[in-house]
Amino acid sequence: MGIGLNSLIIENDISSIMNQTIEDRSLTIYTIGYLREMNTTYREANKEMYRAIYEADNFVAVNEAFSDFFQKIKDIIKSFIKYIKSLFERFITTLHRIVNSEKYLIKKEDVLKKFNSDHEFDYDGYEFTIDPNIPVCDALADFNQEFVRLDFTNIGADNKANKTELKKQYAKIKEEIDGEKYDKLRGKVIGQPDRAIYQSDFSSELFELFRNNMDSTSIFTVDSAKVMECFRDMKDYKETEKNVKKTKKELENQYKQIEKQIDRMISSERTSGGFKVKVDDPTVVKGGKSEVTLDNDSMNQLNLYVKALTNQITEMSTIHSIAFSQKLDALKDKYVQDKRILYIALSRIEKDKKFIGGEI
Repeated sequence: MGIGLNSLIIENDISSIMNQTIEDRSLTIYTIGYLREMNTTYREANKEMYRAIYEADNFVAVNEAFSDFFQKIKDIIKSFIKYIKSLFERFITTLHRIVNSEKYLIKKEDVLKKFNSDHEFDYDGYEFTIDPNIPVCDALADFNQEFVRLDFTNIGADNKANKTELKKQYAKIKEEIDGEKYDKLRGKVIGQPDRAIYQSDFSSELFELFRNNMDSTSIFTVDSAKVMECFRDMKDYKETEKNVKKTKKELENQYKQIEKQIDRMISSERTSGGFKVKVDDPTVVKGGKSEVTLDNDSMNQLNLYVKALTNQITEMSTIHSIAFSQKLDALKDKYVQDKRILYIALSRIEKDKKFIGGEI
């Protein structure tokens, strides 16, 4: 049975050891700062596009305004990929600082193995439950299969009917976006595809997900199994680094593919009757028709549809980045907690008279 927590704090004078400098800033806060910048960039791109459309005196200028907007979306994707890399590097720097500063602990493996029931203590902390497969990274599939619903089946020679059809498809995708689309995506990203999670609840859901569904610490007894678990995680930190790197690469690769998808999604060529529009990626279009001719009004409507698709990239990247940063914060907190537990365990063993006498 563990001894009282308050007594333990008084008994173990290890505060100076625990005050070693580490990267204390939350990676989630770092992410929120990045997302604010991204949203500002997106809003400015939106304003510039609508301003250009308002001031345009011909359709070619309108089409160029949309093209410029799509290029800015690709720039946002590039910045997101760069951000994911920097987030990973910040975490790795923190992890190395925590672990490499504790070579002393690693050398004490034989001593820590002597931890027994006489040394057990109560600790006020978290039970971390960090799944290496979360966040789930299917950004490209989500963009293509869930979001992209462009259908040229009913596009023909009737310009008025074409505009009506594309307007209907635009309204449909907007309705889906305004519904539970992103709420369901949040559930999918954390491995719970049958759940819909509101944006306002996402951060707290993630915090608890990585801490055994608890939003605050609880007191538990540290036994020999727990001590050795903490030691193994500290010693084998490279495995954590490997898993995090895998997630980082998945996110990078998925969003690079989305960037390419935007490039080849729609291409248009000016003709005497309007625009010849071609969709180069067959996954985008239903009905097997990948090339149509549209007048100016229908082309405008198609541009609005594609804009709605690209808007979703900022929403998707927000969901993935929050999930990734929350996981990295949980891992950082776990290693800090493991270190504290190991120092307390080591202190209790080394204060044991039997250990001093060499009998343990």
